[in-house]
Amino acid sequence: MATGRGEGRVAASSSILSPIKAYAVPLFLFALAIFYQLVVLPRSFPPSHYDVLGIERHSSIEEVKDAYEKLSSKWNSGIEVPSAVDFIEIQYAYELLTNSLWKRDYNIFGIDEQLHVLDKFKEQYAGESFSHIGLPLLEATSSVHSASLLEGVANAGMVELGDVQLAASLAERMPTGHFFFRNGLPSLVAFPPGFKISDCLIKYDGDLSIDAVTDWFATVVLGFPRILCHS
Repeated sequence: MATGRGEGRVAASSSILSPIKAYAVPLFLFALAIFYQLVVLPRSFPPSHYDVLGIERHSSIEEVKDAYEKLSSKWNSGIEVPSAVDFIEIQYAYELLTNSLWKRDYNIFGIDEQLHVLDKFKEQYAGESFSHIGLPLLEATSSVHSASLLEGVANAGMVELGDVQLAASLAERMPTGHFFFRNGLPSLVAFPPGFKISDCLIKYDGDLSIDAVTDWFATVVLGFPRILCHS
């Protein structure tokens, strides 16, 4: 009789342990996958420019400036002396994230078109004192702007496509509220990426509406294929 009860206990304990053994491997693999995604994978990517300044991603320009001032106060007081590479990374992050256009492109699209500047200065000033690095980093190596090539030919400006016709953005407004162009209808020109001479300018002669200009810029300047959509 006692033997029967003992066998009953063994059978009961075995029935409890069997589900645990069955799920042990899947639970271990699940925990390993979570650890990989939260710990290992993020460390395999380079830190963002926000990380370099020690602030949260998508922090405001004011927060970027505050973080930079705290770091620079330590350098100026002699509390911390950064290496040239660390200083370049911090200075680059500060200059990039305090420019509203560069910051927007970096936040939304992950575009960092000035990255070659960072690599160039890291190599140039490796091993030197950070005080020998000329500032600002980005303006000192900025590419030729189309406006400089058009100097003496036309008044040049930059606009972004918005919710109104592009022509309205380029026009002047009369006291009556009507738009007019003092020097005639404007012309749009674009620089393909990587070109810096006036011969590379592409002129647009089409309709000055958002859809038309966007189509021209995407297909002609950037070379994207045109995808037809049907509602």
